[in-house]
Amino acid sequence: MFRFSSLLPFIVTSLLLTLVVAVGLPWMLHLRELARKTQWRNHYKMVGLAMHNFHDTRNMFPSGGIFLADGTPYQGWMFSIAPFLDASPFYSEVTRFSKPWDDPETLGYYMYSNYPVHDYTCPAKTRLRGPMTICHMAGNSWILHRNSSVNFEKIGDSAHTMLIADASEPYEVFGSTTNWRDPELARNTGPQSFGNCFPGETFVLLADGSVIQVPLVENERWKLLRGREELRPDPLATQRPDTPWELGDRPYVPRDFRERRNRDK
Repeated sequence: MFRFSSLLPFIVTSLLLTLVVAVGLPWMLHLRELARKTQWRNHYKMVGLAMHNFHDTRNMFPSGGIFLADGTPYQGWMFSIAPFLDASPFYSEVTRFSKPWDDPETLGYYMYSNYPVHDYTCPAKTRLRGPMTICHMAGNSWILHRNSSVNFEKIGDSAHTMLIADASEPYEVFGSTTNWRDPELARNTGPQSFGNCFPGETFVLLADGSVIQVPLVENERWKLLRGREELRPDPLATQRPDTPWELGDRPYVPRDFRERRNRDK
């Protein structure tokens, strides 16, 4: 009897701790998921604001990818809006070379340690592929495609037209000049389609700057977000490889932009 009474407080405490873990752990995981979704939504809002600021300056949205006359890929839309994401020094440092983004002289600047903004990476996903930053959002190819120059006038109903949304795998890296997806494809149906970073829904930045979440089951609603028929681009302008850009054995000049910035202060 004495032995049981001495063990009783321990047993009660153990049961209470088990109950707390059983009830509290799912709730904590739920709160963490909500926090990540909020952060991802904020990323979209910042990118949307940068897109609008670019439009205010140039009277159009950035080109999905700038290609030279000979077909050489030069810069993508993510780099084009860098000055509007508090990354003007980075933008100036890279553009002073006047070379394509993956040229050995400039490629080193795109490494994860140098680029100061990570608004394109989902907090629930892996951020890196080697030393390169992965982008979990992609442009609507009806607006952001090869040498595009689409503005609000062409879009028309900006409150119901997708500008950027969650990409499907495989993801492009920051700097890519072909980071767009086909809005007519069903989600998660291949490398040319959009996808989702969180279970069951796709985050979407509309052309008016608002951010919505579209459940994967709402296919008809998804189709309506592609844009009006007048926006449909030439198929050649939206072609992109099924496999994303890879660093591989490409040569590059190592850069440490952080040290340069600190010296310039």
